[in-house]
Amino acid sequence: MEPGADDTIQSIHAEEIAFLMQGDGASVLEETIAHVQFLQYQKIQLEKVKQEKLLKLKHQKNETAEVQASEQSGEVNFQWLKKTSSHGTEVDMRILQDEIHVSIVQQHLPRFLLRMVTVLETKLKLDIMNATGSVIDGFDVYSFKVKIKGNSCAKASEIMNKILDNVDSVF
Repeated sequence: MEPGADDTIQSIHAEEIAFLMQGDGASVLEETIAHVQFLQYQKIQLEKVKQEKLLKLKHQKNETAEVQASEQSGEVNFQWLKKTSSHGTEVDMRILQDEIHVSIVQQHLPRFLLRMVTVLETKLKLDIMNATGSVIDGFDVYSFKVKIKGNSCAKASEIMNKILDNVDSVF
């Protein structure tokens, strides 16, 4: 072999190695791009799941929040319902056996206490044991303690809906 032939062979091998490395680099780059695209797809899917869960959570907040409680001595008939009307009035209702504690927080409305007492006694046929009202930071806060007959938890959503209907009809 000629002395310059070794250099030529080495340069050819160097070019082949560089070419092969470019191919490997291209395949690595292609795999990396595919992986990034897959990660972007997963991110979109996770964002959709997150949005669905947030909507469910928001829907549950606006819907009735029911809590069942039990004591050591046995099952207690307890329910807690909380809703907000379309006008921002918050109604919190706690039912324990045959007593209902209703709390209403809203902007000031004249004669609202009279309207609520009328609804509770005439439309819902409930016995009012105690009714209080006060003003806190420009909001009217009403609290009612009423007694019902029969299974209170079966009527809980009906009572809440009638109270909210009355609140919405005032506006």
